[in-house]
Amino acid sequence: MNVLVHTRHAERFNRLLGEAGASHLRLIQVSELDPAIMLQLSQRLERGEWLAIAGDRVPLHGGRTATVDFLGQPARFPQGPWLLAGLLKCPVNLFFCLKQQGRYHVSLEPFAEAIAWRRGERDQVIAHWAGRYAERLGQRALSAPRQWFNFYPFWNLDND
Repeated sequence: MNVLVHTRHAERFNRLLGEAGASHLRLIQVSELDPAIMLQLSQRLERGEWLAIAGDRVPLHGGRTATVDFLGQPARFPQGPWLLAGLLKCPVNLFFCLKQQGRYHVSLEPFAEAIAWRRGERDQVIAHWAGRYAERLGQRALSAPRQWFNFYPFWNLDND
């Protein structure tokens, strides 16, 4: 499992994960998806590895976002997961973990077999998938509202 993160501390986290025995989890720091990183990610997918990226966390320093409806209000969602899936031509699954009756329940659900766009349609296609994701996340968040952790002003669009 390869987890794409927006942190310069990925190397340190990887070392700590290895020391803790989590050898099948690799954090990959991405601030930009340059050709070298894209090639590396493509090779990992070809080997049967998985990529994980948080679909509800906007980039810290003004990365690309799509404004969609989330729980009845406009909110910004990152474009990154949808761009990445389209460029890598890979399916998208949603991963949720909820604690119910003292036990954690993990679910993995197929979401998109492929993300694809034609010239001039990319922004609309990405907004569509971000909106569908926001809808599904909203359903899950409403089913267990105290388990969706959000530490920034999610609905604050003043920073656009």
